[in-house]
Amino acid sequence: MVNFAIMKFLKALFFLTTTLCIISCDNDVDINSDFEEVTLVYGLLDVNSDTQFVKINRTFLDDQLSAIDLAKQVERTYYDSLTVSLTNEVTNAVIPLLEITKPKNPGIFSTEENVMYYTVEKLSPKTAYRLKIVKADGSETYGSTTTIERVDVLNPKVVNGTNISRNNVSFTNRTSTAVTDYVFKFRPDRNVGEFEVKMTFFYTEETPNGNIPGKVEMNISRFFPELRDPTDFLLREFTTPFKGELFFRAIEEQVPSDDFPTKKVIKSTDNIEIEVYAADRDYTFYRELNGPIDGLAQTRPEFTNVENGIGLFASRYSLIAKSQISESTTNYLIQRYRSSRNFSTEQ
Repeated sequence: MVNFAIMKFLKALFFLTTTLCIISCDNDVDINSDFEEVTLVYGLLDVNSDTQFVKINRTFLDDQLSAIDLAKQVERTYYDSLTVSLTNEVTNAVIPLLEITKPKNPGIFSTEENVMYYTVEKLSPKTAYRLKIVKADGSETYGSTTTIERVDVLNPKVVNGTNISRNNVSFTNRTSTAVTDYVFKFRPDRNVGEFEVKMTFFYTEETPNGNIPGKVEMNISRFFPELRDPTDFLLREFTTPFKGELFFRAIEEQVPSDDFPTKKVIKSTDNIEIEVYAADRDYTFYRELNGPIDGLAQTRPEFTNVENGIGLFASRYSLIAKSQISESTTNYLIQRYRSSRNFSTEQ
């Protein structure tokens, strides 16, 4: 038993000694591997947008310069020549994407040039599009996505962004004496991975120097349809109660109180906008993987849906729906803040 233990110890010592000898032979460590150019792509198609943009860059590496110095060299981040297009995979129609230079906010990377690729062609909803990028050396990079068809606003009832009934959004009872909750309802396309809803209340402030547009913004909720069973259509309807007191609290926080308040006029129609922003499942997955690390594990899997490159090519959807607060809520608003904010209806 003792001889076995000694032999085991000697083998371990031999292994350790050999390893130390190998390591000590070379103290230089090359942290930069051989440079390999990689195409970086970021694009989100939106059928409700009048212009589609795709951002295309390339990676860079140089042993002689720091990353911060490299980031300031615009020629390192952009290609000299690219041919970029979208193909409708239903009709096979090809849409060329043109090059444009847009202003860029100051930061680590060079602001000398900010090249993007765009088209003003109207895209079809619920349609697969394939992005094709051809570089000067003939190599190609691809990305594919299916556009989001819609997110329906069911309560208040909205069609094509316009409210089809009046006085839908109410945060009070019919007699304007008590605050109540309002239930919003939405139905997203099956391709939606997440969507969020915001609401803005509009009024006009009358001042000695003229009328000034005023608004009060508030978040309604955020939804994650990918957590539901995609085969059950009824589960695609999402409801969320919004507490009436949150509406009036937002008024108090964003409309300053005054001993002698100016008159603030509430339009009888279209004084509410409901903003819907949706994204597909690829975008949701990409955002979750690349968001802040909030756990002990500091590693995360990589995700890209770009072929012969890295990045994200996905779809989103945006909608601004018109509505208005009810007559009872308007009356309550006027009564509650008569002396501090002076709301009124238009004459």
